[in-house]
Amino acid sequence: MNLSQPTSDYSAEFRAGVGRRMKCVRVAIGKTQDELADKVGIARQTLASYENGHSEPLSSILCRLCDDYGVDAAWLLTGDLSQPMFRCDMAEAS
Repeated sequence: MNLSQPTSDYSAEFRAGVGRRMKCVRVAIGKTQDELADKVGIARQTLASYENGHSEPLSSILCRLCDDYGVDAAWLLTGDLSQPMFRCDMAEAS
C-alpha cells in the first residue's frame, strides 16, 4: 500500500472541505471576506485562499472562528453532519 499518494489526496481534500465550511460560516454570519479577514487578523486574499482550498488555515484562525462565532470545531474540521455548524451555547452570540 502506497501511503504517499493518499496522504497528498487527503491533504487536498481536507483543505477543500475546511475551506468550504469556512465559507459556509462566513455566509451564515453575514460577513464579507474583507470583514471576516479583518476580524480574525488576516488579509482578504489569505481568507480567499483558505476558502478555495488552496492553502490550509492555521489552527489559530480556526480557533478564532470557533471562539468568536461559536462554530462547532468538530463540524468545521470534519464536516460531520451529526454536529451542528454552531454550538448551542454560542449560536446567539454572533
